[in-house]
Amino acid sequence: MDSTTGFYNYHDDDKGISFEIPVFKVERESDIFIRFKSEMMDAIVKAAERMLVHEYDSVPCFILIDSICKITRPTINNNLDKAEEYYKEQEMYEKCEDIIKLKQQL
Repeated sequence: MDSTTGFYNYHDDDKGISFEIPVFKVERESDIFIRFKSEMMDAIVKAAERMLVHEYDSVPCFILIDSICKITRPTINNNLDKAEEYYKEQEMYEKCEDIIKLKQQL
């Protein structure tokens, strides 16, 4: 099973930057939690990092069923909490520490 089904090159004309976001191909939205949970959590953390570095209020995170899923400033801490919880369950404590530092900077 592939970790993703590809990447989409997102270009922000206003800031003049481009970056790749993962594309998850699933039949139902709920399948993402079965097939791509780790990759989704990684995408959330990367989106938060982009939000911080490029001062976004909303940033594309990944594509699911042909829709760009974005994370916004009001929801970023909740999303990072979920990622931190996932990494704790996986005993990936270094990633947890990185998320804690990132939340403090946002």
